[in-house]
Amino acid sequence: MANLTHSVSTPEIVIGYLTLSFHIISGFLNFFIFYVVHQSAKLHSSTYAFLANACVSDFILSFIYVIFFIVRKSATLSFADADTLCKLFNYISISSCIVSTFTFVAIAVDRHRSIRGSLKNQFKVMTDKEIFLTITAIWMSAVILSTPLLILSGTYSYDTDICDVLPVKPLNEIFFTLMFIFLFLLPLSIIVIMYVRIYTMKNHIHPFQNQQRNHSVPDQQSPSFIRMLIIVTGGFITLTLPIFLFLVFAAYSNTSLEILRQEVTPIYYLAWVCYTVAFSVTFVNPLLYIICDNNIRFVVKIYILQLLGLPVGEEFLRQAKLNQTFSRINNRRMSTIHLSTFSSRNSWKSPSDGSTQTSMVM
Repeated sequence: MANLTHSVSTPEIVIGYLTLSFHIISGFLNFFIFYVVHQSAKLHSSTYAFLANACVSDFILSFIYVIFFIVRKSATLSFADADTLCKLFNYISISSCIVSTFTFVAIAVDRHRSIRGSLKNQFKVMTDKEIFLTITAIWMSAVILSTPLLILSGTYSYDTDICDVLPVKPLNEIFFTLMFIFLFLLPLSIIVIMYVRIYTMKNHIHPFQNQQRNHSVPDQQSPSFIRMLIIVTGGFITLTLPIFLFLVFAAYSNTSLEILRQEVTPIYYLAWVCYTVAFSVTFVNPLLYIICDNNIRFVVKIYILQLLGLPVGEEFLRQAKLNQTFSRINNRRMSTIHLSTFSSRNSWKSPSDGSTQTSMVM
């Protein structure tokens, strides 16, 4: 929900190309993280599946932004074409935001459920079917909840370069108020409650872990992993808050980007900054995954070494083999107590025993 491109002033051009650069890089990063999670047996869990889902959402948004930017820059569009393009872009943008928001809620609930179960000596692992149904529900919700943007978005016959949320009262007030409550405040409340409860339980995880020889509690229950999730979720909330506040402000003041551009230029540029900051989430999130998560960073290092044709150090191979062994032992133990785990028939396949050394975590 932003200007795709506008050629009136230098600041708009700079911000537009800066946002384009974010999306090109973020598209590559999100695709790379998704590929790493999908290919690595070390990262086959419900939480990483949800993170991969967020990467897919961000990749789609980045890809669509780049395509739309190129089309609007290289082609002369009629009013009807520009208006349709604007509606689709805003629709996809808010859909991506909803998918990411609900995905982070699902991660928080799943981690709370898993840790709480481990404290009761119950290993609660989401099955492939549960993961698939959860992700499907997230995408279906996004598709449905974003529909009003197909009505509220549009461009202007006298200026097709600007893509705007049209000031339509009272639909704007109703939609953006509900969006702020159900797509920001309510998910934020659930996420905060889940992580606060996880924090209160953290002191009870270690005794249980020690009783099981330090291998029963998955890495996804470790304080460092939970800290990574909190950082990623907190960053997402912080970067998207300004645009939510601006949209609510615009709805209740019966204004739009076009009106602000003509009458209140400073606020207009501030709105551009809000949009750019919100879009930067797609660039920031995959970087946080790599920086803050030891498992993702470990696998990414091996992939980068292989892509560059450099030898993989012995310590990497030993750690990869050790992690894969622990994963198989845990899966075998969980299967004996009739808990659902990923099987070789599903899309999350572990590598065969005949794999080469450098593919032990692929």
